[in-house]
Amino acid sequence: MEKRFPVIVEKIDRNGSKHIVDHNCPKCGGSGYIPGYEYIDGARCWKCNATGHFTHRYIIRTPEYERKLAAKRIARARIKNLAERPVFLEKNGFNEDGITYVVVGNTYEIKDVLKAMGAKFNEFIKWHLPFDPEGYTTVEMSVEECFHEEETGLLYWKSVDELTELVAKKAPAIPVPETNYIGNVGDKITLELTQVACFTFDSQFGICYINKFKDTEGNVVIWKTSRRVANDGENVTLKGTIKEHNEFRTEKQTILTRCKTL
Repeated sequence: MEKRFPVIVEKIDRNGSKHIVDHNCPKCGGSGYIPGYEYIDGARCWKCNATGHFTHRYIIRTPEYERKLAAKRIARARIKNLAERPVFLEKNGFNEDGITYVVVGNTYEIKDVLKAMGAKFNEFIKWHLPFDPEGYTTVEMSVEECFHEEETGLLYWKSVDELTELVAKKAPAIPVPETNYIGNVGDKITLELTQVACFTFDSQFGICYINKFKDTEGNVVIWKTSRRVANDGENVTLKGTIKEHNEFRTEKQTILTRCKTL
């Protein structure tokens, strides 16, 4: 678009930057109208009120000076990001040494326990803590292993696939306990059990609670009902009827029905 009003180089500073004063409207280029918008107020430019005249200033810098300014911006950003890094790492579950411990194995059943311990969860490395919790299988992960670092010192997570593969490679082999079915379908039994988890889902009758128990030999017992039977880790005596035997994720489960606690 041809400019109608003068464009003046007001000054050239010691860095070779040109300070420009332009009297042409930056929106319409000085024409007063914007082609293609005739259906809106006859294509009149509202910025300059169709006069084409609008004074504005800008600077044209040399490539060398632009690179110098960019280097300074990066240096300032790096200082700022490095100063804020300890807070960022603490918020994301890393300790002062830049280490976090990823809990491996089936963490779904113990997620509430992990959360109560102060564990963090994200899509990249799942449940992790700034300390190695006793009694759990963990993988030690460092900041360098979990993040990419930008030139400005900003950290951003590596991809989910990359981190999942790394955790799996570092994780020790976790033996899968062998479980067996209890009794026969139709048997009425009384069992001493420990509740290990409780899951919920919406059904046509309301919220259904899937209570998961284990006996002293590690065999799994499931009771679906309208309430949570006990807290995780609590012992209960359950009397009921064996409805079926089922297998879920290679785990043999004895499903009970019409139960009551004693």
